Amino acid sequence: MRAMYMANESFQSLCHNYQKCEEALEHWTQSKHADAPERQREYAELLKDLEFEIVQSLGEGF
Repeated sequence: MRAMYMANESFQSLCHNYQKCEEALEHWTQSKHADAPERQREYAELLKDLEFEIVQSLGEGF
């Protein structure tokens, strides 16, 4: 995984997006804002999608 990350900009971007999404999910999970539950659901779904893309990419060797 590390070698793929170092060699492939698309995979780097995917991993970066996953990290940012995880940070946003954590933010909305802790937030007391009225929109927090909806944002939390959205980011949780996006995180699942990104996880799938990462696993798929690893299987394909990008």
